[in-house]
Order: sequence, then C-alpha cells, then structure tokens
Amino acid sequence: MFDDLFDLGDNDIADLDRAKREDLRCRNPNNEPEVHLEKWTHARLLRDGKVVREVVFGCVVCCLTDDYQVGDIVCSHAIIYTPDYSSRRIYATQRLRFECLKNGNEITVDESEFECRFDLDL
Repeated sequence: MFDDLFDLGDNDIADLDRAKREDLRCRNPNNEPEVHLEKWTHARLLRDGKVVREVVFGCVVCCLTDDYQVGDIVCSHAIIYTPDYSSRRIYATQRLRFECLKNGNEITVDESEFECRFDLDL
C-alpha cells in the first residue's frame, strides 16, 4: 500500500487504521479468539512469592490476524484478567486473545529461573 507514512496526514492514517480494523472484523465475524494454540503452557511467574506476570505459550494451529503463522511457537505478552469460560481456556492480552486447545500444562515458576537463560542487559 504505502512504503512509509511520512507524507500522510492524521486523517490518512486514521483511514488506514479503520480499514485494517474492518479487515480484521471480516476475518473474524464471530469475534472468536484470534490465536489458537496446541501443546500449550500457561505460566505464572513469581517474584518474592507473588505472581507478577502470567503468559501462555505454545504452537499456533490457527491465527486470524497477520501476527503469526500456523506452526509458529509463540509466547503471549502479559495476560490481563479475563473471566473464566466454563468449557474453554481463553487468555487475553492487550491486543490478542489466545485459546488453548486440547491438553496443556500450567506451571508456576520464580522469574529468577529465567535469569540464566536470557541476557537481560539489552
């Protein structure tokens, strides 16, 4: 569409955003979760014995947005509070909803367990 947004005004950018939202609505007319995962894990990260963040990660089997492709191994951003669904495992972030299909895992781990695995001095 456009190589850059430098020559566009606020109304042009708003029109692009509106068109993108409309495209996403057409792809998802029933307002289903945008990402479906299998082989998933719901992880609660602890600091000083308190949960500071929750994420879900797993293998993408369906994605209604352009964020991921089928087969990608992904980790969500921080999960925000969502009400429990009686028969479905759905977790929401600020931008996407993840539905976890089939059997998976739930773990609680101290975030210090990851310090040796990640270089956090970015």
